[in-house]
Amino acid sequence: MGLLEKAAIAALIVALIFGAGWKARGVLADNDMYAYQEAQRQGNDEQQAQADSVVKADVQNTEASTDRVDTQEQTRQVEVKYVDREVIKYRDRPVAGKCVLPAEWLQLYNRAGRTPAQLPAPGPT
Repeated sequence: MGLLEKAAIAALIVALIFGAGWKARGVLADNDMYAYQEAQRQGNDEQQAQADSVVKADVQNTEASTDRVDTQEQTRQVEVKYVDREVIKYRDRPVAGKCVLPAEWLQLYNRAGRTPAQLPAPGPT
């Protein structure tokens, strides 16, 4: 076996080792890419689940808010009806418009909240 044959065999062995290394690196790269894509899918699924839960919470919040508004509207309607009835009751009373307060009380009321300078001069009583 000559030097040329030994060099050819060595070149073949080096080529086989290089090819095997190239193939092994390709397999590792494919595995890394698969792991990366799987992590991306999981992240997307988690984000989608979080977005769905936010949307679901918004829907529940909107429903609760709508229920509160409906309840408030019903309460307002009841209050309006109650006030209307009270106004009618007072309007239909036979003593409506008549002053039944004592005159002395009315004088005291009129003087309340005035300073002495604003009060009229005392007249003959």
